[in-house]
Amino acid sequence: MNMLKYRLSIALIILSSNLLLAQKEYNYKDKYVIIDIDSLHKGAIGVNFCKTRAQKGKEIYVLNSRYKIRDNQRSWISSDSDFMFTFYVIPKNNKIQLEEIENTDTILTNRVKDFVSLSESLSRADYSDLFTFLPIVKIKSKYFKFVNCSVQGQAFNILEDPQYFPKYGAGSNKYELNLLAKPYNRAQIDSLRLLTVKDSTAMIPFFADVEDFYDKWYINKIDKKSQIIDFWIQLKRISTGLYSFGRVTTAIVYKVNTGVIGFKIMPDRPEFSEEYLDSAYSPVKFSFVEFVDLKEFLLLK
Repeated sequence: MNMLKYRLSIALIILSSNLLLAQKEYNYKDKYVIIDIDSLHKGAIGVNFCKTRAQKGKEIYVLNSRYKIRDNQRSWISSDSDFMFTFYVIPKNNKIQLEEIENTDTILTNRVKDFVSLSESLSRADYSDLFTFLPIVKIKSKYFKFVNCSVQGQAFNILEDPQYFPKYGAGSNKYELNLLAKPYNRAQIDSLRLLTVKDSTAMIPFFADVEDFYDKWYINKIDKKSQIIDFWIQLKRISTGLYSFGRVTTAIVYKVNTGVIGFKIMPDRPEFSEEYLDSAYSPVKFSFVEFVDLKEFLLLK
């Protein structure tokens, strides 16, 4: 019993140290993402806003903002971006609005400016889910924030790696989407997926008494004609009950040169109330409905 307590204490010390280091590293001052929908600012590729709907009729909006931040990263499938912010806008009473920000000093001072450094820093994310970025919409030199809603976000490095599975581990790139440069077919994907049975790269040392975890985005299906890729993610909670970086969704539908147009959410995510859920255990699927002009949501005074 004493040995068990000792091992548990060591595990908690290790985990606490990792969390403190992560918090120190991720104490970003630059937390606002300025999304200019009227012009393409430096590095920006495109912005879109779409409506998704679940079987129960509940709706969640998706805001994608794509960037080309690495000139040396060549795309073999003509993808126009290599980094993306995706925000899930969850309306209250089925209504969201954009409210003008009168004093923008804090936002402009603390906006994300260096996407390359940000991407590299996020790639070193360890256990904590510390995604605190907030979208600010810029329309004709005015700045707006979302109101009457809650906003959850993810960020993705967009890769085309022939390896299929990125190399994951305790300090891995937990938010990478691998679009696959090769034209894999379903049989090849299924065969490659079997590798996960023998994969132990996501395990931390067994003596730490902390549950091993996976946070890998797998390709489930590829629609070559429409350039749509269905991803799903294998999730396990770590012992603290926290999710590591980027685990808002358990599956996404990604369209090349567009972004996320559909997704599934876990039923135990605190950000989503029970009214969105079909059951206590099954992920809820939100499917693409239509693209929407953000200007329709401006709150008129």
